[in-house]
Amino acid sequence: MAAAFLFPSAVNALGDRGDGMSTEVWWTPAYPFKSSLTGQTAAELAAEWENTTGKQWTQPIGYAHALWEVGFAALRNSDPKDKNSLRDAIAGLDIQTIVGPVKFKGSPIKNVAVTSLSGGQWRKAKSGKSKYELLIVHNGTAPFIPKQADLALYTLDELRFSGSHDPLSALLLCGADRADRVMVAGRWRVVDGGIVDLDLPGLIAAHRAAASRLINAGR
Repeated sequence: MAAAFLFPSAVNALGDRGDGMSTEVWWTPAYPFKSSLTGQTAAELAAEWENTTGKQWTQPIGYAHALWEVGFAALRNSDPKDKNSLRDAIAGLDIQTIVGPVKFKGSPIKNVAVTSLSGGQWRKAKSGKSKYELLIVHNGTAPFIPKQADLALYTLDELRFSGSHDPLSALLLCGADRADRVMVAGRWRVVDGGIVDLDLPGLIAAHRAAASRLINAGR
């Protein structure tokens, strides 16, 4: 299941049902970028936040930091007392930040810098104080962001799931033995319950031929 679960508090509120919830990802400590101001990595920035506040990191932290990076870069590349110079500096900005490349220069959308976006899934944390951790499971639009896990999606619209009281119990107790979609290493390997690029009729024919040979060999 997917929703706008950007903050750990929303997932924690679901209890055990939060495990497996998917969401879009703007930024996580796993992003392979550094701050142009402090030299901190994404992981170091998140760790500093958690050590200082005692709270789990959240996605906006990276963008709040990147705003300062963009602002200082614009000031360095302009006359701060000249608004036209500052405007032109922002319009021509192309900078590597803690959220990745921020490029206003040459953007197809005027006055907008398009940043990286990936897909993530909340999983129960294997260690640490946090109950859940957000792992990157899809990087098709940003392959330079490392994947941390694979993704499996199930449909619950079959008759056998109709008596379940929640999606998690349906998956565990009602025989969810076939995924509707499976992504491995950023590529869809199962779509609509079938293996991508698998010649099923050919495989069946080969199986029958092999079984026939085995039977005939035993006569």
